Amino acid sequence: MKLGCYTKFIFTIIFVIGVGYYIIDKYVITQFSENIKKRIVLEFIDNNFQSAYKDSLSKY
Repeated sequence: MKLGCYTKFIFTIIFVIGVGYYIIDKYVITQFSENIKKRIVLEFIDNNFQSAYKDSLSKY
């Protein structure tokens, strides 16, 4: 009887950890990576725009 309780307890812990990890992975990490992608894209656009702006200024 004791062994059955322990295995059920262990499986419950593993299940909860798995579900929690899945939720964290799906929502937190994807939002984090989206923010990083947006920041990289914005910096890239900003740098290109600034260099193009400097080029256009240097032409005139």
